[in-house]
Amino acid sequence: MQASASIQKNHPWVLFQDTYAARSVDKAIHRKCNTAKWQNLCEVRETFDRSSYDFLLSHYRPLPIRSEEDNEAALKIVAELSRRDDLTPAEEDLLELLTQLIEHFEEQHYSFPEDMKAGPLDFLLELAQSNGLRQADFVGVIGSRGVVSEVFNGKRGISNSKSMARALGHRFKIDPGVFL
Repeated sequence: MQASASIQKNHPWVLFQDTYAARSVDKAIHRKCNTAKWQNLCEVRETFDRSSYDFLLSHYRPLPIRSEEDNEAALKIVAELSRRDDLTPAEEDLLELLTQLIEHFEEQHYSFPEDMKAGPLDFLLELAQSNGLRQADFVGVIGSRGVVSEVFNGKRGISNSKSMARALGHRFKIDPGVFL
């Protein structure tokens, strides 16, 4: 325990495998975080049980997701945790951590370049085509024949009008945010 006492003086967030040592460090960190020197550096969660989080980490050691296999494994754990409605604070933290790791991996491996991302007009054109609709079908929904023509020809933006986005969202029964 002596070695861990010297470590905790310099590094207040050292994790210990031993539950007794973890509880002792939690108490020492709590005392240290209440001092003016450490107050801005420490964020103590009273409901956090370090031993239960250590137990979770002993079963799943979160590392950066570097492959599709790593991503699939993390997704399975997230799915399992998401199905439950009785998560402990430690499980909620693990779920949040895994979600962030998955999002980071998928942003790097699955995101489209900016010039390939669909805009509001792209969504409208795709929805109109897939539903067999023509410009004339939108007269009265988003405006007059002239307004509809300007929107469909890209001369007038949908994102400039929240009421137009709401009307389209209502028409297609989707979130109006896709048109903003």
